[in-house]
This record gives sequence, structure tokens and C-alpha cells, in this order.
Amino acid sequence: MYRSLLRSLTGDESELVLHFFVAFSRFEYALKQAGFVRRGDNQNALPDWRRFARERGSSLLDDTMDKELRDAREFLLREPPQRQVVDGDGHLRWRSNKRRTKEREAEYLLRLVRDVRNNLFHGGKYPHGAVSGQSLRNSKLLQACLTILEKCLWLDADVKRAFEFLI
Repeated sequence: MYRSLLRSLTGDESELVLHFFVAFSRFEYALKQAGFVRRGDNQNALPDWRRFARERGSSLLDDTMDKELRDAREFLLREPPQRQVVDGDGHLRWRSNKRRTKEREAEYLLRLVRDVRNNLFHGGKYPHGAVSGQSLRNSKLLQACLTILEKCLWLDADVKRAFEFLI
């Protein structure tokens, strides 16, 4: 059963979902361990993606020599994942995911990575029926996000060290 669910997301690249889940989870751990942490509701420790993007993210945008990074960045910015919302009548809808007012480009890019994770792990990516080309798009989104997360490791030595600890 679970194999067919994974196949519905990414075609035959079900291992990509696991790879993304582990990398994303580990990256959030590394952010918190490196001091990029903020207090959430009930004093929950949350990774501070926004601060990381503001303090370290410009390098993601400045690097034009790394083709893999450039392609991943351009894909996400050109074709951002939509956001699943609840309309006034309580129905689920998809909404475009534009850059917010005062949101820096690096913040937007890393928010898109989180939105891919949210759509996948909060159940937004399971269609009622077959969606032509959707598994290919999901694979491209996941691969682009993995590339960006990998490149983010090189932006802060403490984040990289925490990510690689015990690996």
C-alpha cells in the first residue's frame, strides 16, 4: 500500500521522498543546534529559517557559477509550489505562492523549500485521481529543494557541523 502511495507522488523515485524527509529533518535540527532557533507557542524550539536566510542566504542568490544550484533556484522561483488553503466556505483550495511584501529573495526561496515539505508531509500532495505530470513535477520540486538544502550547508560552518555530526 505505501509503495503505491509513494509512487503516486514521484513515479518510480520513491526513495527521493525519504531522502528529502531525512535531509529536511536533519537540516532543521542543524539550524537549531547552530543557534538559528526561535521560541514558538508554548516555548517550543523552532528552527529560525528567516534569520538564517537573512544572515546567510544571499550566497544562494549570488552564486551563478554552480549550475545545479542555479537550475534549482530558477525552477523554484519560476514554478513555485502552490499553498493549500481553506476558503471562506471551508473548502480546500490551492493558491499561488508569491513573494510576500518585504520578503527578501533568499527568505522566499527557503520558504518555498518549507512549503514543498508542508505540502508533502501535511497531506496536500495526494490527489483524488491521477494528475498528469504531477509525479514528475513533484520529483523536480524535491530534487530542487535537496540541492538548495545541500548548498545551504556550506553557508554556515556550525550548521554544516551539526548536520554532519554522527554521519
